[in-house]
Amino acid sequence: MKNCGIEEDVKVTNMGGNKLRINIIFGKKRGNFTKLVEAMNALGFVFGDTSVTTLKGATLFSSVLEGTHGGDRIIRVEETRELLLKIIRGI
Repeated sequence: MKNCGIEEDVKVTNMGGNKLRINIIFGKKRGNFTKLVEAMNALGFVFGDTSVTTLKGATLFSSVLEGTHGGDRIIRVEETRELLLKIIRGI
């Protein structure tokens, strides 16, 4: 992945209300996708319009997320981006 110039990355875009569009690039390794989805489910995110693409040792995960974390708060873009970065760096 890194030999090809592909870096871990997270992009989050607000789609209004409690909907976010996410694009996550992380290393293609057995179990990484499952760990990512389990961690996001534990945080209360619900997935919609999901796609997964792999290329040269990297995985691109795109999805629309709905939900909240931290109670009734509306999901914030930068906060969610940092949280997702921590998750992919930990898997």
